[in-house]
Amino acid sequence: MTLEDKPLGDNEQVAWEQQLLKGTVSANLPLSSWDDDEFRKCFTDIRPKLVVPSRRVMSSRILDLGAKNAREEMQKLVALSDGELLVSILLDYLIKYDFSSNR
Repeated sequence: MTLEDKPLGDNEQVAWEQQLLKGTVSANLPLSSWDDDEFRKCFTDIRPKLVVPSRRVMSSRILDLGAKNAREEMQKLVALSDGELLVSILLDYLIKYDFSSNR
């Protein structure tokens, strides 16, 4: 079985979806991109067994997990940071990962 014939395992799928979310947010792509057949074809042409998420899945399950992971990372930073460093980190993070603008 070649790589393109092999579906992703469960953990690989979740990691891939989270990377898709980060890329979507970073590139400021609308979530509706994930419902575009030509956009989806970019992935399935390379690896036909990929499960490419829809806009609905991206805006619910995947975004919710991304927000949960981001919240946990922020809580870790808060626990390790003093006040001044915390404000700087929070501002940088909010600028970089503004999840709310793509919902």
